[in-house]
Formats: sequence, structure tokens, C-alpha cells
Amino acid sequence: MESAILRAQTADAIKSLKADPASVVVASIQGAPTPYVVHWSTPTPPDTSCGAPSCPFPAIAHSCTASDGRYGDPGIRTAQLAQEFGGRTLGEYDHVCLCAHR
Repeated sequence: MESAILRAQTADAIKSLKADPASVVVASIQGAPTPYVVHWSTPTPPDTSCGAPSCPFPAIAHSCTASDGRYGDPGIRTAQLAQEFGGRTLGEYDHVCLCAHR
């Protein structure tokens, strides 16, 4: 709940920069917000700080991978912020793996 309030406050602050809040557009090119998957990753070089030969650490998996090798990590908060500006009109996000932009 706290992050939703902060997100709304941030959006309101940005909208207040213009006399007409509809003049503000927010866009984000990012990884899809879902899936959000955390997996264990092995560091290179090995990290022995846990007392084992190598200590894995949690890492976020890519939410998408394009055929040309581009990838995106989940853009959950930026997608939510863009949606505070009206969904697919004044607030928009596109998945980096689907974009034809380079």
C-alpha cells in the first residue's frame, strides 16, 4: 500500500509541473512487468564469504528475451508509474523485446 501512495504522489508531483496535467506524457521501454522470477546465481569469481567454496546470490530473471538477443528485466514499478498517467494514452510502456526500435 505504501508504494502505491508514493507512486501516486510522484505522479501528482510530475503532473503539477504543467498547468494542464494532460500535457505530461510518461513513456517507458522496458522488460514486461511479468513474469517476476528470482533464481540463484553463482558469482564469477566465486564468493566465499559464506564459508562455502562459492556462495550463490539471488538474481532477477529476465522477463523477456528477443530473437536478436535483447532482453528486459521486469519493469514493475515503471509500468505502474506510467499507468498513473492514463494507461495507453498519456502513460505508456512497451516491452523492449517487442520493440522494433534500435
